[in-house]
Amino acid sequence: MRPARVLHMVGSATSSFYHDLSMVYARSALQPETMQHTFAVVEPGGRWRVGPSLNNLGASVRISEFLNSLERPDLVVPYMFDRAGMTSFRSFFEDVLGIPVVGSEAGAAAMAADKAITKTVVGAAGVRVPRTFASAPDSSDYPVIVKPAREDNSLGLTLVEHPDQLRSAILDAEQFDAGVIVEQYIPGREIRVAVIELGGELMVPAMLEYGVTHSHPMRTTDDKLELGDNGNPRAQAASLEAPMTCPAIVDSVLAASLEDQATRAHRSLGCRDYSLFDFRIDTETSEPYLLEACLFWTFGPISIISRMIESGGDDPAAVATQVWRNRMRNSMTSAKLT
Repeated sequence: MRPARVLHMVGSATSSFYHDLSMVYARSALQPETMQHTFAVVEPGGRWRVGPSLNNLGASVRISEFLNSLERPDLVVPYMFDRAGMTSFRSFFEDVLGIPVVGSEAGAAAMAADKAITKTVVGAAGVRVPRTFASAPDSSDYPVIVKPAREDNSLGLTLVEHPDQLRSAILDAEQFDAGVIVEQYIPGREIRVAVIELGGELMVPAMLEYGVTHSHPMRTTDDKLELGDNGNPRAQAASLEAPMTCPAIVDSVLAASLEDQATRAHRSLGCRDYSLFDFRIDTETSEPYLLEACLFWTFGPISIISRMIESGGDDPAAVATQVWRNRMRNSMTSAKLT
């Protein structure tokens, strides 16, 4: 039996920022020796480069040439974080070409990428979310968070402490998306929770905490990414202001509550294979509030979900390979049924 062919889908057709972010994670891509690997990098503008590694890519070609030369893969592993990469490209490979793509389907990814839709969907399933203000908050409602509905990496995110700062924060958020959310600020711990589908069950690996403080109450872009002189990502940031702790120190009551809320969110959004959620733990009530969904796992050692798995004592490469094989197997089963 020939080895499974894996196509690593990298880059961005729409954004140099997200192209470079994709490259940061793809450089540490998991490549099981039992599989055959090809890397396809889409560049801003829509041309493709293909090769056996990121260090050995061919000439830039149109998509038609890329597809004509491609040996049909058994699985696509995406490292694309822009809106088109999370939706259109996933749909093209899976729905049009009929090639399994690990991770959530395009429809679920589109919902999760829109924070307003995410809050509505998961809130209806019993997940606690911060209150959203449809009009200007009362003075007693401050501080509030202002953020673009469809953007990540804390771009356009502002903690607004006084009403006279609100308009400026909204204008800043509108630079990234026409939809802007003004919501309740939840003071407290920030904990990230993953959900992984294994053997028909939902598994929650070790949780991770970001060390936000009163003086540094939320994570900024600089806490997440190291940017180059051109403003694009060149590495993950080693944040000293909001350091990671994994596994997070949580008692059994909080752990059970977070697991319940994360699995509810996973199911209600229609997530597949894996998901990742950011929560704030209210200082007064100790209840978790979901901030956003992040349907990313790049499977390499710098990936957050991989770190969670390793912190829990399991082999992240083995778990990731199982998730890949499950997606190939489940897609073959679905194809036979249709």
